[in-house]
Amino acid sequence: MKRTAIIGAVIAAATLTACGGSATPPSVATLGQKLECLSTPEVSQQTEMFALVTATCDFSMPDQSSQHAIITTFVNSDGQANYAKAVDSLGGTRVNGRLWTVAFDGQVAGAAAQKRLGGTLR
Repeated sequence: MKRTAIIGAVIAAATLTACGGSATPPSVATLGQKLECLSTPEVSQQTEMFALVTATCDFSMPDQSSQHAIITTFVNSDGQANYAKAVDSLGGTRVNGRLWTVAFDGQVAGAAAQKRLGGTLR
C-alpha cells in the first residue's frame, strides 16, 4: 500500500515535470540573475499580499539606464491570480510567469524584461 502511494507520487511528479510544470516558483535570485539585476535582489521583510517572497532590484536597460523592478513569487496559482486582481487597478507594467511576476514603471522596461525572463507582458 505504501509502495503504491510512493509510485503514484513519483508518476505525478514526473508527469508535472514532463508538462513543463513545477511545484515551486524560481527563486528571486534566479529571476534577478535572468533579469540582469545590478545586484542581488533585496528581499522585503514585508511580503506583498498573496505572495511567497517579494524582492526589489535595479536592472540595466538596453540603453544603459537602470530601471527598478519588484519581483514577487507565489506558493500557488490562486495566490498569483488574487495578487493580479488586487494590483491591476494600480497600473504599471508586469511580466508574469508560472508562480512569479515582475513589476515595472513602464512598457519599455517591461518589454526589455520579457526578452530576458520570458512570460507574458501585461
